[in-house]
Amino acid sequence: MKVLVTGATGRVGQLLVPMLLEQGHQVRTIQRGNTSSTADWADKVEAVTGTISDRSTVDKAMQGIDVVCHLAALMPPFTDDELLSANLIGTYNILESIRDTKPSARLVHVSTDAIYGTGFSQRTYPTTIAETTLPEPTNFYGITKVLCEDLVAHGARQFEIDYVMLRFSWVFSSHEILDLFSMPMWLDAMAPAQKAELTGSDAIPVLLEEDGSPFYEHVVDSRDAAKACLLAINSKVTGEIFNVCGPRSFTYVEMSKVVAEKLGRTTVNVPLPSFHSYTFDLTKSRNLLKYEPDHSIESVVAEALAAR
Repeated sequence: MKVLVTGATGRVGQLLVPMLLEQGHQVRTIQRGNTSSTADWADKVEAVTGTISDRSTVDKAMQGIDVVCHLAALMPPFTDDELLSANLIGTYNILESIRDTKPSARLVHVSTDAIYGTGFSQRTYPTTIAETTLPEPTNFYGITKVLCEDLVAHGARQFEIDYVMLRFSWVFSSHEILDLFSMPMWLDAMAPAQKAELTGSDAIPVLLEEDGSPFYEHVVDSRDAAKACLLAINSKVTGEIFNVCGPRSFTYVEMSKVVAEKLGRTTVNVPLPSFHSYTFDLTKSRNLLKYEPDHSIESVVAEALAAR
């Protein structure tokens, strides 16, 4: 197959491209410039220069494509205008180009747990989050991704576009995972007095909900996210949404202690206002997409600590 990958130089795309090449697929990318020149696969793909916000670029890249894996998106701290242009207009351009190009390409649209409003949220999650959980984003990025999903669903109904949507939980590469256990990562989520007290501290935070109960987090290793994209590209399943996350959620009560002991640091309890635990349901992804994550939080943290 000939596969177009947007966001090919991101943390997931740069892993997905060599997977596709290894399976014998032809790969085309859309890139702002010569940003993939340092990638091992740079000379093995066809790169179209431009952005997904430009319709002519998308139309050029779409010619002869069998499957589009749409990973490209902007996140905060980009401005709302930038988020709107890259995320919503970019997705609109891809859908319009699929509609106008015959035969129409299959779309693997990558979305996010931000549509659920996980973590820093305005609601609790009494049960695991399944794909049927209604969207309730808490920032403009999440809003743009909800609108992108709506565009895809409407496009599928109107123009019979063959699609699958993947909702990634928080994606980390192994060299980034320890950021979760650093104080600067969480300062902006703290109450003002907490922030003033803990700024500059090298202690490992043990995140808690505001009432002091353990805070549950669910992340995904970038290698598992790329694996899910590959499965979706090769799958015959259509019109479905799938959660993509790690094997299980975890608490900072358990994992922060591991990191602190390895690094020789102390821990400090950090209750966070308006934080609510969440765990994703992988049942549908396992059954229909045959997705099984390989990288547990324990193994990824151990890998990062060993490298450090």
